[in-house]
Amino acid sequence: MKRSIAIDLAASVLGRGLTAGLLIIFTPVYLTLLGVEAYGLIGFYATLLATFLLFDQTVSPAVTRRFAQHTASASSPELLWNTFKTVEIIAVCMGLVLALGIFIAAPWIASHMLSASAMPPSRLLAVVRLMALMLAVQWPSFVYAAGLAGLGDQVSANVIRAVAALCQWLGGAVILETVSATVEALFAWQALCLLLQSLALKRRIANNLPVTTAPPRWSGDIACTGWRFSLGTLIIGFTGTVLTQADKLLVSKNVPLSDFAAYSLTFTMASLIGVFVAQPVMAVAYPHFTRLAAQAEAALPREYRRWTQLVVVAVVPPVGALVFYGNEILAFWLGPRADQVSAAALYLPWVAIGTMFNVLMMLPFNLQLAYGWTSLSAHKNIIILPFFLVGLTIGIPRWGPVAGAIAWLGVNFSYYLFEVPFMHSRLLQHVLRDWWLFDTLLPCGGGLCAFWLIKTSIAAATVAPPGIGQCLGVSLIVGSGMLASLPFAREAALDVGRKLWRLAH
Repeated sequence: MKRSIAIDLAASVLGRGLTAGLLIIFTPVYLTLLGVEAYGLIGFYATLLATFLLFDQTVSPAVTRRFAQHTASASSPELLWNTFKTVEIIAVCMGLVLALGIFIAAPWIASHMLSASAMPPSRLLAVVRLMALMLAVQWPSFVYAAGLAGLGDQVSANVIRAVAALCQWLGGAVILETVSATVEALFAWQALCLLLQSLALKRRIANNLPVTTAPPRWSGDIACTGWRFSLGTLIIGFTGTVLTQADKLLVSKNVPLSDFAAYSLTFTMASLIGVFVAQPVMAVAYPHFTRLAAQAEAALPREYRRWTQLVVVAVVPPVGALVFYGNEILAFWLGPRADQVSAAALYLPWVAIGTMFNVLMMLPFNLQLAYGWTSLSAHKNIIILPFFLVGLTIGIPRWGPVAGAIAWLGVNFSYYLFEVPFMHSRLLQHVLRDWWLFDTLLPCGGGLCAFWLIKTSIAAATVAPPGIGQCLGVSLIVGSGMLASLPFAREAALDVGRKLWRLAH
């Protein structure tokens, strides 16, 4: 990797890693201070936000692609500033409209989408309206971060988001402990932190743009250019949001908030894989692939395979840990006597393996976006959506939340099985066999089998119960073996090692 790309990737991983670490540390604290029912409202806001992010798919991917193309072709400063002003206006207006919709629909949401036994309806109504405020002030930050990704400034974006997350979680705990142990106080504090984050990101992207004497202005031509691409990403965002959030909405509707909290905690745990792997890769690889595609670089197939192998090395050890040591990890995180441990451990293997396939599909999806091709993913989601919804509608009332976890695995495995060959029939045709067989299928299957064999061997050789130490040891062994066996990943690791050695000496 080029130095700037490596730095951007490291910044993205560390920034999101800090956010994930805060989530892990403070979740038990919030559960204790708020209670499981109020904590379920935090999970509901996360689901609500993820649901509405489909509308961001019309703007943020196009912004990243546009800015990456501009930097590759050295566009005029006036064009960059007009692009920024146009997409900013779109984002702010979109956030306000969505927030107003939540505010107006708050009575219906509180009475029909949430099932609370200890919280009166008036409080639920106030909390939902605070969710609307949080969404309004947070929404522009997605576009600002997308612009910084296109400009190649991941360091600043992640520093800002990490500081904001620290203020949110740590400050929130202080508010709950010293001011008011209510979810209303927590959401009000987080709304302030999210507002400051948006303002800081806006200032940073403005500092990254070249100096121009002409004032930035709205451009209808810029807004309309690339409408096919934006329409495609909107369809992908809409269908993808339904595919990833419908299970949670149905679970929240069909079970008590305490049970939904256990289901939400399962996805919170598995989402760490996305935080450390999928999100950093999406943020850095997408503009990188876009620049290579715009310049018709012959290095793109090799970069595509190298990034895939690095992702596989990063994703399989944590997935194996969640699958084979899920109960121990949950007990260590929440406490062995926490009511949610046994229920969450039942869902975790399905969710973890589904997340593995979801992360593997990030790079094929990035490649499609880099070439401006959105119809394949859109059609795929449209085809699978009705089968998914019917399965959830029948399965969740009958078998409970585990049906949603199994559906999550099924959807992502179908992506891997059917979308990849269709994509490679048009893009990088000669890469399919190696990507499918040597970069993903054999390493992932072999890594999970190695996890099972090592754990089984340890269990046969000792009477000591498995614990976090054993989990970390097995993860390290499996990850090291995969790194040594995958050539592109091994080459990248050796290159980083040589650079660190030269810096040290």
